[in-house]
Amino acid sequence: MSSLHFASFNANGLNVPSKRGQVLHYFRKKQIDILFLQETHFRRNSTPVMKNKYYRLWFNACSPDKKTKGVSVAFHKRVDFQKTDIFTDPEGRYIFVKGYIGENLYTFANLYAPNKGQLTFFKKVLKVLDSFSEGCLILGGDLNLAPDPSLDTSRGKSRYPIKLHEKFDDLMRNYLLVDIWRILNPSGREYSFYSHSSNSHSRIDYFLINQVNISSVLKVEYEVRLWSDHAPVILSFLDGRSKMKSNSWVLNDNLLNSPSNFLRLSSDIELFFKENVSEEMKNSTIWETHKAVVRGLLMTIGAKEKRDREKELSDLMDQIRLIEKAHKRASNTESESQLISLRSKVKALSEFSYQKFLFMAKYKNYLFAKN
Repeated sequence: MSSLHFASFNANGLNVPSKRGQVLHYFRKKQIDILFLQETHFRRNSTPVMKNKYYRLWFNACSPDKKTKGVSVAFHKRVDFQKTDIFTDPEGRYIFVKGYIGENLYTFANLYAPNKGQLTFFKKVLKVLDSFSEGCLILGGDLNLAPDPSLDTSRGKSRYPIKLHEKFDDLMRNYLLVDIWRILNPSGREYSFYSHSSNSHSRIDYFLINQVNISSVLKVEYEVRLWSDHAPVILSFLDGRSKMKSNSWVLNDNLLNSPSNFLRLSSDIELFFKENVSEEMKNSTIWETHKAVVRGLLMTIGAKEKRDREKELSDLMDQIRLIEKAHKRASNTESESQLISLRSKVKALSEFSYQKFLFMAKYKNYLFAKN
């Protein structure tokens, strides 16, 4: 499995078998591995029997006595998930599921926030989640709050006090969480919910991840609204096992030692802030986006330098082959000196690659060493 595909969707009720079947069929066609569902409307003592042959493993948090609220996390049969712990809200507003996929530990948190008292709700939930969470955290759901009203609502304003949004932003920062769609789309506009009563759109469904996992995100996108007044949001996330196999990117310090690289990086950073800093953009969003841009630039520079080294190595090997042929036919001091010089250059290039390999081996050994 090269990646994990998540979907978060406020279904506005899944008790009707035909609707439930259509929704699950849709997400199966979208190749979703793990589903975060909100407003399932399952009652605790009358939860439907899930007989879907594709999404076989379900974890639910249900309302005790009414067909309201309710959240579920469902796993496709191709995902070998081994649960280690679970925490459910007795009122059916959130569920945390922790476990392994392969050797990688994940915590999946699915939230359905109230439309009043959101900040109190988030403070309570994140405090509990902080003590529960281990490994890679994926938090999704209907948070009932647009992070940035100027960009995340069609009217450009919120019915809630601006202080509420600022405190929410501070809370996310304190827990090192980021709205990953906004990080990838710093000035974009997209909405997940349509309010018929006010004829307005807002983006209140999204995924939050830890800042350290930004580089593992492949893409985030919103689908169309079909069965609800909410649109599903889909997250594609690089699986930890794939990162190990493909050697996930780590900064090569040598790139910063080059004066030309340093000047290019400085110029691009200056241009980024000049074009993107505005009163509408949050400082935290600008900062996280700038890190992604810098990482991308360094990856580009590193890839070019790698291609140049490989070409240089290939050219040196071709020269050595030609001179060795001539040297075998007629040995002389000049050709021997040329071979010694060329072999020294090859060794120097090989030493560079070996040192990087050795560093990565030590890094992985430290990161995944058993206590």
